[in-house]
Amino acid sequence: HRKAMNKKIWVFIPKKIIWTIAAIDSALRRGAQSIFRPAWKRAGKCIQCGTCCKLIGLEMENKLARIEPLRKFVIWWCRVFNDFHFQKWVPEDEVLLFTCEHFKNNKCTNYKGRGQICKDYPSIRHYFRPPVFFEKCGFKAVPRK
Repeated sequence: HRKAMNKKIWVFIPKKIIWTIAAIDSALRRGAQSIFRPAWKRAGKCIQCGTCCKLIGLEMENKLARIEPLRKFVIWWCRVFNDFHFQKWVPEDEVLLFTCEHFKNNKCTNYKGRGQICKDYPSIRHYFRPPVFFEKCGFKAVPRK
């Protein structure tokens, strides 16, 4: 029943329009970061361990996450537009944790059609505190010179 209801939304909001908006948002964010550079930069490379696909963390400030309708909207959005399944909210890390339905046998079954959050990972968004990566990840953060 829920799947059928989610599919009806496409009558009102075509997925391609949403992906276009997300791509524009991502481009604007990258443009802003080229002007206002974070103190950290990404180094290393993907070693295809799959850890980032097994557990997807979406940062959400606690003051916003505590607003239940907003948190539920973000969870719904991630479900409908990224095919993510909500696992839990971790207030001490200010993050919502998800899994992805396209991650099977340690591979992405929708690599070409993956969402912008997956294409951008790992992005460094914080200007002052060092970003956190998964322990087995081939990426790391290094101070920008």
